[in-house]
Amino acid sequence: MRRTLPLALLLVASTAHAQDARAPEISPERAQILDRIASTLKTSAYVPGIDLSRWDAIVAESKDKLAAAKTDDDFAREVNADLRKFGASHFRFMTPRQDETRRTQRTVGLGVSGTPGREGMKISVVAPGSPADKAKLKPGDVLEKIDGEPVTRESLSGEDGKTVRLLVKGQKERTIRFEPYSLRRPATLTRVDASTALFRLPTFSTGYSRDEVEKSIQEATKYPSLIIDLRNNGGGAVASMQHLMGLFMPSDATVGTFVNRSLVTAYTMGRKDAKPDPVAIANWSRYVKPWSARQITPARREGGPLYRGNVVVLVNRGSASASEIFASAMHDVIGADIVGMKSMGAVLVSIFRPVGGGFSLQYPMSDYVTVRDRRLEANPIVPVIEDPDADAEVVKATYVLRRAQLRRDRFGS
Repeated sequence: MRRTLPLALLLVASTAHAQDARAPEISPERAQILDRIASTLKTSAYVPGIDLSRWDAIVAESKDKLAAAKTDDDFAREVNADLRKFGASHFRFMTPRQDETRRTQRTVGLGVSGTPGREGMKISVVAPGSPADKAKLKPGDVLEKIDGEPVTRESLSGEDGKTVRLLVKGQKERTIRFEPYSLRRPATLTRVDASTALFRLPTFSTGYSRDEVEKSIQEATKYPSLIIDLRNNGGGAVASMQHLMGLFMPSDATVGTFVNRSLVTAYTMGRKDAKPDPVAIANWSRYVKPWSARQITPARREGGPLYRGNVVVLVNRGSASASEIFASAMHDVIGADIVGMKSMGAVLVSIFRPVGGGFSLQYPMSDYVTVRDRRLEANPIVPVIEDPDADAEVVKATYVLRRAQLRRDRFGS
C-alpha cells in the first residue's frame, strides 16, 4: 500500500500537468472570423508578387498566440502581426471599436498622435476639442509616461471618464480625463505672405468636404503661389483625391494606373513567360482598349475653381496612399516641387469588409503606377528639399515658390 500510493499520486500529477500544458484552442467564433479573412485574401485581395494563399500557413504557425488572445485588442494585435508578414501596406484587422471610430470619425481618449522615440512619443497632431487640446498640449511635446508606463497607441485611448496620469517632458505629472472627441479636422487656408497662401488638408477620408476644399482653393486663386500641406495626411477615398486634382489640372490629364487582378489576367493571357510586373502592365494598358479607358484622371466639377499659380506640396512620413498619389501627380503633371520628408511609400488601393463579430478587414485590391512609370508602394516620394523641421519646411517651400516665380517671370509659363 505504501509503495502504490506515491505511484498513484504521480500518475494524477502527470495527468494534471498534461492538461495544463495542452495548448488553448481558438474559439469557434474567432475561428470563423479567421476563415472569412482567408476567403477574402484568396478571392478578392491582390498585391503584385505576393502569394496571399500563404495565409493558412501563417495562421497555423501563430495558432497558439491567436488562441491565447483574451481581449478583442489582443486578438486584433496578433492578426495584424500575421498580416504584416505579407510585407505590404493596407492590410489591417480592426476591432469593433476601431471600426466604429473609422466610420463615425469619433473616438474616446487623449486626442493625440505622434511618433515613438527613445524619450517617449513626440506629438505630431492634437485633435481640436480633445482632452489633450483642453490641457494645452501641442505638437512637439513629448509624452514620456502614461500611468507610469511607456506610451503606446492602446494607452492613448480608453473608456469615457477614465483618468490617467500623464507625464510630459519638462512638465509636472498631471491627471487627465478621457472624453469623446471628433477626429475630423477641416481643410484650412492661411496667408503666409502677400504672394503666398498655405492650404492644409488633413485627410482624403471621412470628413473631406468638397465645398470646404473648393472654397479654400477659390480664395487661394488670389495668391500667385500656394503651399499644399499634406503632412500627416494618411490618405482616404480615391474620389476625394481626384476631386482635389481637378482643382489644379485639366480633366483629361492622365496621372497613373490602378493595376488590379483583372488587368493582370488580361496582360498575361497568351504570355507564357510574362511576369506580372506592375510597371509593364500599366504601360501596356494605356494603349490597349478597353483598359486605356481606365487610367486615373482628375475629376473636375463644372464651375469649380482652377488654381493656375506656382505650387509646392509638403509631405512627411505620415503622408500616405492618396496623399502620395496626389503629390506625385502634381509633380508629374504641373511640375510642382515637393518639400519636407520622405513619404510613407504605402500606395495600394484598398477596401473595408466586415468579417463577423463587429470586426472588419482592410485589404488591398489594386496596385498603383504613376504616369511616369513609377510604382509608389515601398517607394516613398523623395522631396526636392528635405527638412524634418515643420516650420523650416514652410520657409523652404516659400523659397522654392520664389524660385519658380523667377523662372516664370524670365521664361514664361
